[in-house]
Amino acid sequence: MNIHEAAKKHLLDYPGIQGKAEDIYWIRKPENIKKTCISYFRVDNPKNSLINKYSPRFQFDVWSPNGPEAIEVAELIEKAFDRYKGLMAGTKPIKQGVYDNTQEFYEEDTGLYHVSVDVFFYYLE
Repeated sequence: MNIHEAAKKHLLDYPGIQGKAEDIYWIRKPENIKKTCISYFRVDNPKNSLINKYSPRFQFDVWSPNGPEAIEVAELIEKAFDRYKGLMAGTKPIKQGVYDNTQEFYEEDTGLYHVSVDVFFYYLE
């Protein structure tokens, strides 16, 4: 399982996410969503080749017609990954998950609240 699949599965299994976010999409959410959802992508993927240590940064974007719910889901994402250590999704050995930043937006053209959460994962291959 790659880091993308492991992160998605970890979020889907995290308490509270299932009840708040309709689904989790890689890179692009569907147009005209009516319920809260999450999209995500890898921003960068630095590697220390001497020891095969990766430290990718992922951005998780919460999209919702409800502002407080968007913030609540973003906070759940932060809690799911910050200081996480262990086998993410039972397969990817994460040495450390690190929350980095949250930004809040309102998309005038879609009427959606958009909250982005940046997270780093440190692991060895």
